[in-house]
Amino acid sequence: MIHQLQSPSLPSAVAAEHAYLQIPSQPEWIAPSVEYLKDKAILCGACHETRSNKLVLALHEALTNSIIHGNLELSSDLKERCDNAFAEAVAERAADPRYGTRPVEVHFDYDGERCHWTFTDQGKGFDVARALARARQPDSEAMLASGRGILLMRAFLDDVRYELGGRRAILTLARASGEERRRAQPRAACTARIIVTTGEGCPPMFGFGRDLSRGGISFLTSTPLPMVNVILTLSQQDSQALRVRARIVRCHQLMSGIYDVAACFLDIAD
Repeated sequence: MIHQLQSPSLPSAVAAEHAYLQIPSQPEWIAPSVEYLKDKAILCGACHETRSNKLVLALHEALTNSIIHGNLELSSDLKERCDNAFAEAVAERAADPRYGTRPVEVHFDYDGERCHWTFTDQGKGFDVARALARARQPDSEAMLASGRGILLMRAFLDDVRYELGGRRAILTLARASGEERRRAQPRAACTARIIVTTGEGCPPMFGFGRDLSRGGISFLTSTPLPMVNVILTLSQQDSQALRVRARIVRCHQLMSGIYDVAACFLDIAD
């Protein structure tokens, strides 16, 4: 009998891993540094490749905060302006040796069960308690630039905490969370346009599908949705659009102006 040899699984052999980076406070360093940290997490088995995009968003947010708001000491309020004030301020501070030469220290630690990313900047810190309180609020205040990052990181990770008066951010992802989970129902790609109606007299909102199953649908919108019952109008090829009652069960902000929404189907609407 011929026994088929199994290909070695390198991630299963990694018992522990550590890396230490000193990243200069230059915006062009953010993307390659995040890519490196993401690859480390995948290679040690802490994060499945199918979840890596979410990890990238969280790490990108953390490193951006350390460089832009920490070492370059630029306020989040500049992002809300419609002019080029934010981009100009970033370029000016990055070119100033007093700010641009400050390093962000990044520690990556994996113990076989969890990954920890520790970002430490040289800035003035921030009011951690106030920022966390704003991120817990369900109203639009948490959608401001100063609250979006915390919401995004907490949506994709198991824990986010701060030390040193906000100068140090510690992100945690458990291996069990990073592994690809079996879905209760098979899902199919869905890119159709979706109309969302939240109540009588309310203007409709629009979204674009991501994936679909018999139990529900996930889609992207430019507007946050509350956890309420809604009517979803789904287009169908060669037939009349289908109206379905559903309940919003998830609304996570992926980045500025983009929300990842999941809805559970209830029944067919009249």
